[in-house]
Amino acid sequence: MGLRHGFSAPPDPPIDAVCPADTEIEHAHGLPAGARAAAAFAPARIHPAVTGQIADEQWRSAVAADLANS
Repeated sequence: MGLRHGFSAPPDPPIDAVCPADTEIEHAHGLPAGARAAAAFAPARIHPAVTGQIADEQWRSAVAADLANS
């Protein structure tokens, strides 16, 4: 906990309360384990996104299409 203007900040929630584990999300949608990371972070997919060659929405749409086809 840190102090902000004399007030104590609430503790950070556990990470899985904020972002469920990939395997939970994948399982809930019938995807194989690791499918989200493989679709999102494949070098050919992530490089254009982080270098500004494609917009975020284009990257998201491409990831979604990959997941829909898996």
